[in-house]
Amino acid sequence: MSLNLSSNGPAFTACETRQGVPLGYVSEKLAHAIIDTHAAGVAHPEARKRLAHVMYSQTKAFLALHNVLAVADAPGLPEQLLGMERHELHSWIAAVVTHGDLLGAGEG
Repeated sequence: MSLNLSSNGPAFTACETRQGVPLGYVSEKLAHAIIDTHAAGVAHPEARKRLAHVMYSQTKAFLALHNVLAVADAPGLPEQLLGMERHELHSWIAAVVTHGDLLGAGEG
């Protein structure tokens, strides 16, 4: 699966100052939720259609957090993620974390 890590676009960017839970912690929890949803899809393939809606919401939040929101609109992304092997999903998550921009420091 190709990982098109384009930016969020100007409509979804804003400079913000925040104080609170570290964004890395939020990213980690979203990644675990994505992995757990994938595991539920493996254990219950008959529920994958319903789980695709959950996967879409989780991945959209995860990708937005890493400033690669445009990836969320890739056709069939939730279904592709649910259909991946476990190690492929972990690699996809790692690619988002590695190539994304959690703190928005790359935004001008």
